[in-house]
Amino acid sequence: MNFKGVITHISEVKSGTSQKGAEWKSLEFIVEEQKDQYPQSGVFKLMKSGEHVSHVDNFNTYNKVGDQVDVEFNLKCNKWKDSYFQELSVWKVNKLSASQGIKVQEPVASNYDAELGF
Repeated sequence: MNFKGVITHISEVKSGTSQKGAEWKSLEFIVEEQKDQYPQSGVFKLMKSGEHVSHVDNFNTYNKVGDQVDVEFNLKCNKWKDSYFQELSVWKVNKLSASQGIKVQEPVASNYDAELGF
């Protein structure tokens, strides 16, 4: 699946070691569509382990708040006890320019931090 928009927030990188001893890193970022009325947004998760953890570090090197991106992702649904949780799992992020169909607009300040716990 694809979602195009502007990055409005990037969380801190989280890291750890799996039960099998593999290093892992993850981060979440918010992308908002640039529509005049009723824009949609999504919280995307980038998580890598083992030899691929550098992809998470590289995300912050090449992507900043305000960048226009096309995010390619998979939907994941996990069950915990009697509740289900959905995750937008990123596998590719492409930077876009204004000529690629995204309306250029400054990101709007928001209170995503308080709502999502970043």
